[in-house]
Amino acid sequence: MQKHYQNKSRAVLIFSCLLFNSILSVPQEIVADYTAQLIEKNQGPVVIMIYADYCGACKTAKKELSYITKQVGNKVSFYMCNVQDPFGMAFLKNHTILEREVNSIPVFIIRNKGKLAYFQQGYPGKENLIQKIQALC
Repeated sequence: MQKHYQNKSRAVLIFSCLLFNSILSVPQEIVADYTAQLIEKNQGPVVIMIYADYCGACKTAKKELSYITKQVGNKVSFYMCNVQDPFGMAFLKNHTILEREVNSIPVFIIRNKGKLAYFQQGYPGKENLIQKIQALC
């Protein structure tokens, strides 16, 4: 399931889409495309974390994400994409957002003003990630 940490109204909207999707069987591709459009239209920094529940480095990164969000403030949007989830698989097929092939997890992607600003396979560490994000704010 996807999580969005900055804008609560968007988070509710995305959660509502996912709930709507599960109730009415809307294709995952439609929900993934909608999420990709939200990310593309966002003019501020957007951090996308691609992870799996079984991944040890992903678990570490997820635990440290709340610390990272506190350090960078409300200027940044955070999205999480679980590759084990049908939505996550549909989202990964959208190469216009990723712009690169994902070969291992976790992956951290930072987009700013609609363009790819940073792509890292593997967890770079919380301080390194904070520096990359703050450089864009």
